[in-house]
Amino acid sequence: MNQLAQLAIEASNTEVQKHADAEALAKVTSVVDSLKPKSNPNLLWGTRCYLIGHMQYADGRGWRQDVKTALKDTGVIFFDPYIKPFVHDIPEDENARVRMKELMEAGQFDMVQQHMWEVRGYDLRLCDISDFFIAHILPSVASWGSAEELVTITREKKPIFLCIEGGKKKSPLWEMGKIPHKYMYDSIEEIIDSVKAIDAGIIKMNSDRWKLLKKCYRTPVFASSEMIYLATPYSHPDHSTMIRRYETVNRVCAELLSQGKFVYSPITHNHPLAELKELPRGWDYWSKFDRRMLQCCNKVVVLRQEGWETSIGVQAEVNLALEMGLSVEYIDP
Repeated sequence: MNQLAQLAIEASNTEVQKHADAEALAKVTSVVDSLKPKSNPNLLWGTRCYLIGHMQYADGRGWRQDVKTALKDTGVIFFDPYIKPFVHDIPEDENARVRMKELMEAGQFDMVQQHMWEVRGYDLRLCDISDFFIAHILPSVASWGSAEELVTITREKKPIFLCIEGGKKKSPLWEMGKIPHKYMYDSIEEIIDSVKAIDAGIIKMNSDRWKLLKKCYRTPVFASSEMIYLATPYSHPDHSTMIRRYETVNRVCAELLSQGKFVYSPITHNHPLAELKELPRGWDYWSKFDRRMLQCCNKVVVLRQEGWETSIGVQAEVNLALEMGLSVEYIDP
């Protein structure tokens, strides 16, 4: 066989191999694509997640806020023990703990026991009504409440994502005998990625633990990514001032909506009705209605129009928001 023929055969074999490689790659790509969800099914929308972890002997706010921020677009309703969701709440924040410490040092054990008995009851109630749990423990820091909560949800065989500070290898030995180690993670970031993958349908739920209601039966009120309550001054002796404030807040509300945000603007909603039926304009008349709408939101944005600092309504809305544990932000027209 001459050299030219040999080169031709080698070239032909190379092309055949390239074609075979391309076919194999196409098959692999097809399989991978078939495993990907066609669109995000948002499987966890409207579900309830309780955030378990240390509070008394270490700061527990940071990681909880990180989780809520990273997963806000899933529509999951997060229960944070720093912000109790009950109508009648027993505080468990830093100020409450300082008070409990003072009572303990003063020997007022009955008062401490009564307070903590109620706190325990409310927190265990959250274990009952939540669909899944994210927990963060520091092996070197005692967290007695977390221990009981973990036992409770393990007995109920509910989904748990447990972050061990320092990694799974640092897990207390007792936890290894209590919780399947496949539910333990080295970091909060790993848990966030896993929850996102489950929400998107990339990771399938374990039917032994995930027993979710159909979406039509889930609580929708708090399940949007974020519902903004847009507060601004309104009532004024001069009718033209009220009209100007109404038009300004409409413009800002429309801009926020154009950005894809969910916004409720009480002035946008109420002003036309007040004009139509000559209804009162002050906070005394609208407070009950606005309070109810605040309960459906998770953030208050104050539009700082002229007079916002002295507005009775705006100040009342901000105070109510803080009582409800809502975040408050300020923007200019």
